[in-house]
Amino acid sequence: MDRASHKAFLAALDPHRNALGAFCSRMVRDRADLEDVLQSTLLEAFRKFESFQPGTNFRAWVFQFAALTALSVNRRRAKEPDPLPEEPLPAPEELALELEYDALLARPELVRERLSDEVCRALDGLTERERAIFLLKTIGEMTCAEAAHILSVPIGTVMGLLARARGKLRESLTEFARREGYLSVEGRP
Repeated sequence: MDRASHKAFLAALDPHRNALGAFCSRMVRDRADLEDVLQSTLLEAFRKFESFQPGTNFRAWVFQFAALTALSVNRRRAKEPDPLPEEPLPAPEELALELEYDALLARPELVRERLSDEVCRALDGLTERERAIFLLKTIGEMTCAEAAHILSVPIGTVMGLLARARGKLRESLTEFARREGYLSVEGRP
């Protein structure tokens, strides 16, 4: 790759570095793998930068490398893939209740800036795919369609897993949210 392509890659990457680092740091199960995941992600993206189509979404393109690398490292570390949960999709009542918490869960600063031990434990309690989708939506600011493309799964799977992840986080973080002032006593943001 020539010097101009190298500069173009770095210029395209620069606005996304912090979000990419935050995404990878929450995706890897073992902190010792973080640097390897970031390096592998950037190396692979750099190698394939010539295939990037200018004018398309660079953020989604580079996050795809990060998501796939992190999932691969986690699976290799666990010695077996993390299966998709076999639980049924949330009932309509649960989805309606979840709307009350959308404002809380859609606040990326909760994930990015205030990662208390409780929030980290709650995120770690999600399955690999639930966590990947939730982090792509919050930290990566991706749409469901972009997350589906990045993870190579149907958009319905993304929507179902996102709803499930939000429900699990809502359940495990309600008391934390009240204590930190994100929710009123009644449970509304």
